[in-house]
Amino acid sequence: MPQTNLARRKGLVVSVMIIVFAVYCAWMIGPYLQSILIRDAAVTSWSRTVTSPIAGEVTSEMPNAAAVIGEDGHVATVVNDRLFDKTAAIGALQARIDHAAVKRDEAGDIIEGLEALRQQRESRTRRYAEVFRAELATTVETLQSEIAITERRMEILGRLLSRQRELRQRNVAADAAVDESELRLSELESARERLSSNLAYARIRQQAAEDGVFIEEDGSDPNWSQQTDFALERQLLEARARKRDAEQEARELNVLLTTAKQEFERLSKAEIVVPAGAVIESVQVTAGETVSAGDVLLRWVDCAVLLVDVPVSDAELPLIRPGMRAEVVMEGESDERDATVMLTRGAAATLGRDDLASIAKGRQDGVAQVIVRLDAENREGECPVGRAAYVGFPDVGFLDVISARLRL
Repeated sequence: MPQTNLARRKGLVVSVMIIVFAVYCAWMIGPYLQSILIRDAAVTSWSRTVTSPIAGEVTSEMPNAAAVIGEDGHVATVVNDRLFDKTAAIGALQARIDHAAVKRDEAGDIIEGLEALRQQRESRTRRYAEVFRAELATTVETLQSEIAITERRMEILGRLLSRQRELRQRNVAADAAVDESELRLSELESARERLSSNLAYARIRQQAAEDGVFIEEDGSDPNWSQQTDFALERQLLEARARKRDAEQEARELNVLLTTAKQEFERLSKAEIVVPAGAVIESVQVTAGETVSAGDVLLRWVDCAVLLVDVPVSDAELPLIRPGMRAEVVMEGESDERDATVMLTRGAAATLGRDDLASIAKGRQDGVAQVIVRLDAENREGECPVGRAAYVGFPDVGFLDVISARLRL
């Protein structure tokens, strides 16, 4: 009898242990069983928020929720017609540019007038130079002629002196006549030397004049060759400097004006576009409403990228890797669709409504997340965002979860 009671006690302990183990396993594997028995996943996509880039009034009709955007992608127009300070700034810059243009033109007129005066002076100087060269040529010709005449006179006087000397030897001519002829010949020789020297100097001056250097007979510069009007040159330099400054100012102001106009255009009107084929998820404003920069206008989803938000247990999450195959069955269907694990998130870092167009109904605190992407051939042009779905992972089974949980 005592042995029977002992056996019963042992059997009771074993039964209790089995029950406790079963309850633990059920509690531990419950989220996994829920995920495979209940379609608590949801078809979703990335949710995009469109904000107004400028402050202003919405002047276009906003699309309705669930509308599919056409080829132009246009969804809204925002206009700001109260940029009075920008308009005034553009007007002021344009006025400064016009004033700089006036200063540039005035300086150009002054330069043109001064250049005309300088050309007149240069023309007069060239005329003086032509006359100077002509006078030198005449001087050279005159000296050459005088030298030739002097040499002929010397030749004649030399013959006369020779006859006088013969007659004196015969006591026919007086010594005074011979002395007078010798004196006259000496004077002619001196005159020829002086004329030759003057001719050589005239030729030097003539060559210098051809090179643009003008020398008077006394070695000084002609007054007209020094008639550089330094006041005129200074005025030219100043006018050119004023013109350059005005041109530089105009260039700098034009850069500022271009920037101001670009800023005005950017702030005065904004055309909001999204990719063609996008589906409007929600609209926050209506036509005629005033918005500030950064205000949300609408949200849209791209149904070309279909995802599924899958709640999973913490025990199952480590077994799922990106790139792993998944099978998706949507609510109301029985056919499986192929999908691929895109990313996994722990319970403390799941993606929510700020990132996804819809989230799984099984999404709650302490539940991890897997995002799978439907393969392109399984979309069939539909946009089933928000539909419930069941997602299975063929490579992850019940025993795999138990082993991972028990660290086996």
